[in-house]
Amino acid sequence: KTTEVRLYPNPTTGMLYISTDEDLQNPDYQIIDIYGRVLEQGRAEGNTIDLSRQKPGVYFIRMSYDNRIITTEKIIKH
Repeated sequence: KTTEVRLYPNPTTGMLYISTDEDLQNPDYQIIDIYGRVLEQGRAEGNTIDLSRQKPGVYFIRMSYDNRIITTEKIIKH
């Protein structure tokens, strides 16, 4: 089963909000740069991810839940 995930707003200036079609509480995430380096990882407490520590640019957010990757989304940070 594929989980429908929406990260918004995109582009963002800092906070990303997570909306899913399943009741996923606090999924795990990784912030990945365009070179494939993991810059940050953690748990999305309150279904939010704070990108304010990252420089403006293009990033990928990889989200997982119960040890399965549920999405990888391209995000633009202003």
